[in-house]
Amino acid sequence: MRAAVPPSPTRRDQALNLCPRCLYWDRRPEDGLGERLGYCTQKEILTSYVTECRFYERATPDRVRQKSRELYGEFEAEEEEGSGPEEE
Repeated sequence: MRAAVPPSPTRRDQALNLCPRCLYWDRRPEDGLGERLGYCTQKEILTSYVTECRFYERATPDRVRQKSRELYGEFEAEEEEGSGPEEE
């Protein structure tokens, strides 16, 4: 049986980095981490970019909004309803 050949730098550079496009990626700029480091909320670890991941979900605008609603609730709708002056 033949041993697996590690990817060459050229092949690695051509591979798609999933993390920056993933719904579960949190760059955490407040921590002063490098450009390629961040937190994976699904794995619950600090990691650099990967090219294969079983948890990957593409972060479309709709999915990002849905995740925000799940985490933080419906802020916009609540603010719009209660933003006007109340009359008695």
